Amino acid sequence: MKRALSWRKGPKDSERVPVTVAVQRAVEAPFELGDYRSEILRVGRLIGWTEADVIRFAQTVTGVRWEDCQADELDRVVTAFGELATRVRTRMAVHVN
Repeated sequence: MKRALSWRKGPKDSERVPVTVAVQRAVEAPFELGDYRSEILRVGRLIGWTEADVIRFAQTVTGVRWEDCQADELDRVVTAFGELATRVRTRMAVHVN
């Protein structure tokens, strides 16, 4: 299990306090790599990306050809999607306030 830094509201609404949270592997065995790749492609479609977009993103994140990505590389892609979502939420929150 990996540890990641997250944020929560502090005593004052404008204050943000770092919190370490446990991050479990996105997919545990016995999932097949093909199933893992399919789920990553599905997530990409949910945000409006084409299959080619997701594959380019994955290859950029991992430095490995999509077809050669193993579970560890696919975990990095999922983590990168999470980081991207966090940045978008943060940016949207700043623009709303």
